[in-house]
Amino acid sequence: MEKPLYAVIADDLTGAGDTGVQFARAGLRTRALIGTWSVHAVQGADVVVINTESRALEPEEAYERIARTAAELRAAGAIPIYKKIDSTMRGPVGAELDALLDMFGLDMAIVCPAFPDNGRILIGGYLLVSGQPVARTAIGRDPVAPVRESHVPTLLASQTRRSVRHIGLQVVEAGAERLCTALGAARQPGGSVVVIDAVSDGDLEVIVEAASMVESGSFVTHAGSVVNGRKGGVVLVGSAGLARPLARRLTAGLRRHPGTSREARRIVLVVVGSVNPVSREQLAWLTSQQDTLVVHLDVNAALQGGDAWQQAKHSVRQVVGRAATEGRVLVLTTRGDPADVEAARRAGSAHSLGAVEVARRIAEALAEVAAGALDRLKVAGVVLTGGDTARALLDRLGAAGIDLISEVQPGIPAGTLNSGRRPGLWVITKAGGFGSREALALAVEYLLRLP
Repeated sequence: MEKPLYAVIADDLTGAGDTGVQFARAGLRTRALIGTWSVHAVQGADVVVINTESRALEPEEAYERIARTAAELRAAGAIPIYKKIDSTMRGPVGAELDALLDMFGLDMAIVCPAFPDNGRILIGGYLLVSGQPVARTAIGRDPVAPVRESHVPTLLASQTRRSVRHIGLQVVEAGAERLCTALGAARQPGGSVVVIDAVSDGDLEVIVEAASMVESGSFVTHAGSVVNGRKGGVVLVGSAGLARPLARRLTAGLRRHPGTSREARRIVLVVVGSVNPVSREQLAWLTSQQDTLVVHLDVNAALQGGDAWQQAKHSVRQVVGRAATEGRVLVLTTRGDPADVEAARRAGSAHSLGAVEVARRIAEALAEVAAGALDRLKVAGVVLTGGDTARALLDRLGAAGIDLISEVQPGIPAGTLNSGRRPGLWVITKAGGFGSREALALAVEYLLRLP
């Protein structure tokens, strides 16, 4: 019997990476695809991670994109095993779940965005980020997809046409059988969305086990086999945190893949597109620990285009030339203070650009100068922070996907490009709010230590 191809549907590139690497670490050959995909692009893979780039879409657009992806997966014979969402609940999650339940004939979505290793927990239905309700953190002020409701059941009820239920921590702590019973009671005609509390990795293990026990079935059975979206089944929905125990259930009998070796290089290119304060703290730590050369993109010039942008790129090329001779860590970024973010918003307004378009143009500008730097430098690899920035650069490089290999920190995957202008290039992707203070420095060290 031909081995199955498992599919994970993610809403952005860094999310595709941080979740996909959980399956790679469990020994599954995992490929995160960047744009359009084909059966040929996933040959040899056990798990394919599809990036729908839907986090910033309007709900109607997100529904259509997920529905189209689901139809393509069914036609390819791929088995959908997970819906990756943002660990802080950004984006039109409810619309995406409606599309999945509609297209695969499922009657329940089990939702838990918790990722304890990165400070995301769910208790009483409230999503806490480093101990604070998510709406009170920087995520509540996100320029593209702010989250203004910390109670996840309430948030989802405003986004989906399904009934939304909540199962508390006391049920999870009672074990998988008790949780399975509660899930059965939460089923509703027409489908339901069930939000479950979790504050530890052990809680996430219980959720996966309970999902496998739900009558007429979750896709994961006791034996670890998979049922292709059969009528009456459920889908697990979460961040990289919930993906980890799921990945462990899928590894029986599958080989572990070897790492990829390549020629050692002298320079690491770091591209920081996220304005999340976590990323900015990580960048400050990196510059205090490594001999870095930091280039701040001229955002006004990028938005203006024309001669101003050409002049700005010329200035960047001069700095890149210094990096080529001095062998430093080269950082390409924007200024990320709140005042600078507001200035970028005003500059965009002056050019009749909304927040989403401003973010897109800045990401494209960073990608353009980063691609130019890669043409001139011999690099150990690239560290990319921010999903829009990562996607823009990999598109410029013509890469169809990333073969995920390992993990720098929880949720920060490393892998190699499988195609395009730079096949074999090591790439580490990091969501803006993920990782410890040392995360970027550790990513750089990881690349410099490669054989």
